[in-house]
Amino acid sequence: MTSSSNTFLAERWIARILRGGIVLSVMFIVAGLFLMTIQDGSNIPPTVHPSLSDLLLTASTPSGLASALMVIGLVLLMFTPFLRVLAAVLAFSVEREWKYVVAALLVLLMLIGEMVFAFR
Repeated sequence: MTSSSNTFLAERWIARILRGGIVLSVMFIVAGLFLMTIQDGSNIPPTVHPSLSDLLLTASTPSGLASALMVIGLVLLMFTPFLRVLAAVLAFSVEREWKYVVAALLVLLMLIGEMVFAFR
């Protein structure tokens, strides 16, 4: 394979990752919002920032399930750029563009730091 065909293939995979992440997250968020609107007057989530254990404990209730679906959608939306940068690291590695691999790894480290800070 030539370098241009590798680049084109990498760009297609990156586009698929971005599109798939957005579509999946929107589906979860819309499903959670739909469940919240059809509930019996309890359409406000119990907490603004539920922890993962709170979501797992309350997912069996309708309002807990709606909140859990929306949080899953938001987490998927947060992980989409992470997966995109990871795919870029892999693509640059295949093309042996080491300067860009280092730059993408630095961006990946910043994203990991952001997620650690967000979930603490």
